[in-house]
Amino acid sequence: MDWDEYKRRCDTPGVVSRWMLERTAELVDPAVAEHLLGATSGKPLPKPDGHKGGPDTDMFELHLDDAVANAVVDAVERAYAAGNQKLGGFVAAWREYRGDRNA
Repeated sequence: MDWDEYKRRCDTPGVVSRWMLERTAELVDPAVAEHLLGATSGKPLPKPDGHKGGPDTDMFELHLDDAVANAVVDAVERAYAAGNQKLGGFVAAWREYRGDRNA
């Protein structure tokens, strides 16, 4: 895969990094975490030549049903509201994944 195609695919809401999936799995209940971590057992997008990132930068196409996506957004929003201000980007990203228009 060339760099332009890789960047284009990685910029879509349905493609999520291993790092973000693993951090989000820490915030949700075990059943939801299983869905998130299950994605990392699949094959990541092929990295273009010259990509220097390690396994944390692996990108996966994610297909969650509405109930799981809602549970993820709710958990991330609760953690953010409870004071984990580092999750602001996660809130926006997961809302975008879910399809919120005002993410």
